[in-house]
Amino acid sequence: MKTDFILIDDDPIFNFLNEKIVGAAPCARQVVAYDSPTEALNQIKGLADSGELSGVIFLDVQMPVMNGFQLLAELEKISLDKVKNAHVYMLTSSMDEGDRTKAKAYSLVKGFLNKPLTQDMMAEICAAVA
Repeated sequence: MKTDFILIDDDPIFNFLNEKIVGAAPCARQVVAYDSPTEALNQIKGLADSGELSGVIFLDVQMPVMNGFQLLAELEKISLDKVKNAHVYMLTSSMDEGDRTKAKAYSLVKGFLNKPLTQDMMAEICAAVA
């Protein structure tokens, strides 16, 4: 089964690399990368409102203007019916155990991954969303 992926990371290099890795995965249908968390949030809200939000969202923790946890808090304000088909994975360079614990408090978060994204990680995610 093919699925859509949304990448949210303020680092254009990580977005570029992750776009290549995700795009090569057998489960990837479409990959869209955002370096602005506020722009990504607006797009996600639009997809949720139209009933078209599904797939996987990779979300960085440390970003300017709005960090990953602030974005998650905004997503959790959306009706559960509208976001239930989205699988959020924190994809971060943070090694802070507090960040991992904090991520578990959000019902939308399915996993906490450390950068860099690998083909093995993608294989596990593809199996999880199949």
